Amino acid sequence: EQGEQQASERALVDGLANCPNSPGLHLALGQRMSAAGRLPEAIQEFKETIHLRPQEADGYVELASAYFHLDRIKDGIAELQKSLQVEPENPTALSTLAFVAIRTGDQAGAREWLHHVRQQARILPESREALEKAFRDQFGQPPD
Repeated sequence: EQGEQQASERALVDGLANCPNSPGLHLALGQRMSAAGRLPEAIQEFKETIHLRPQEADGYVELASAYFHLDRIKDGIAELQKSLQVEPENPTALSTLAFVAIRTGDQAGAREWLHHVRQQARILPESREALEKAFRDQFGQPPD
């Protein structure tokens, strides 16, 4: 928050040296690496997060995002589906799967994911509306 990127990354690396089995620290380092465009390294950190804490969705969602940035769409979708196995109503996974289905022209899949999005109270109305607009723009009709 204070803009001290190097000190922050050093603290993460030092923290991992002292607590190598901390899924939270691996996740934070992966997020940092992803933001810096160091996606192969970020992917390794997210995989380690998943290995250490497979029952939480965050690692899968972050790994999926890294895969999407590398245009590895199928791998990203697979990770989001895994995240839904451990947290069935994860709002980020549901929204992203709806968005990917819309962007790839999968109308039936987009309808299905939008149904789930509408049922998820943790997804902001603005996000839901944006997905529905994207659906209308892509397919020329409302998702209902």
